[in-house]
Amino acid sequence: MMATYVVILFLIHPTVTKYTLNFFNCPEYDGEQRLFKDLKVRCYQGLHLRLALILAGPSFVVWGLGIPFYALLILRKMRDRLGSQEVKTKFGFLYTGYKDNSYFWEPIIMYRKIILISISVVLRPYGTVIQAMLVFATLIFFL
Repeated sequence: MMATYVVILFLIHPTVTKYTLNFFNCPEYDGEQRLFKDLKVRCYQGLHLRLALILAGPSFVVWGLGIPFYALLILRKMRDRLGSQEVKTKFGFLYTGYKDNSYFWEPIIMYRKIILISISVVLRPYGTVIQAMLVFATLIFFL
């Protein structure tokens, strides 16, 4: 059961992170920041501000940043037992394709995905050239 949870969690992680970050996608229209998904909503005022502080911000921290960090902690804790069948069954999805000393690489790849998603969502108003340059710099950094 644990292996199924891990696989599902890591498959839906980028999508949930993207939807969480969409809450902060607020380009400027006629001198006001408006929510990209619903231009009737003024960003960081009233209900949007409360939801950003209570729901979207903590969701991004817990889900977007916390899930890969927790996976890294689990893998680090079990690094001496990664070859055992029990650990492979539960968490093998996270490290099986990597060398033994690179067991931690999947959470790092998840953080790279978070950065790329953030660039595509939050920096959309700044244009594709800025986004492309930052994506290129991110990919070079993670080589």
